Amino acid sequence: MSDPAVTEALQMGWVPQEEWKGDPDKWRPAAEFVQRGEKVIPILKDRLNKVETELKVALSANRQEIERVKAEAYARATEEYNAKLRALDEKEVEAFKAGDGDAFVAAKKERAAIKPPAPPIAAAPPPDPVFEDWQAKNPWYQAEPELADYADFISHRIVAEHGGVIDPAKLGTEMTERVKKAFPHKFINPRRDEPGAVEGGGAAGKGATGTKGQTFADLPADAKATYTRLAAKAKAQGREFTKDQYAAAYYE
Repeated sequence: MSDPAVTEALQMGWVPQEEWKGDPDKWRPAAEFVQRGEKVIPILKDRLNKVETELKVALSANRQEIERVKAEAYARATEEYNAKLRALDEKEVEAFKAGDGDAFVAAKKERAAIKPPAPPIAAAPPPDPVFEDWQAKNPWYQAEPELADYADFISHRIVAEHGGVIDPAKLGTEMTERVKKAFPHKFINPRRDEPGAVEGGGAAGKGATGTKGQTFADLPADAKATYTRLAAKAKAQGREFTKDQYAAAYYE
């Protein structure tokens, strides 16, 4: 029977003495390795969390500094541009008073040649590794715009339900659960295993009309609420999304 300490130690990276390649004096028996690991790992995790926090603060400060430099450069360029315009105004007035048509035309051409400075473009925030991991596990977020819209919508409610603060991983999990609940037909056929469900075009099969339980009126309240939001969005985009279309998609 295997030693539980050895099994746990192997999972933590321990190797038997005969396989140890490092300093012989630094090898530890399995039980001691586990004991030391249980003390050291939390410390390392705490240090790692501190390093990650410090890195985030540093990145944020760096972005803020870049934005400040951009803003100052834009302000200087704008002031220089306005100064040129004021100088050209004076040239045009003097040329007009002196009746110097050539000087007046030259000032006009000079004015047309200068362009106002372009406003600074805000630096894009760095990608969130937690959100990127969640997206990789939930490809529907990129493939299904309606589901993505609902996920974005419901995320604000979830955060509010947790007092405005929630672990990003937990937020992703709850978002996925609620999207699947609101759009079950996008993930499974909710009626596949119901008694009487059959394949083909029979009266109880897919495509039947007027069957109890397959109309918009039979939808659960949360599904109806989802339709109302999606229909309003479709209307704003110049599209029509009817109740029958939504019910057909829901029950397919």
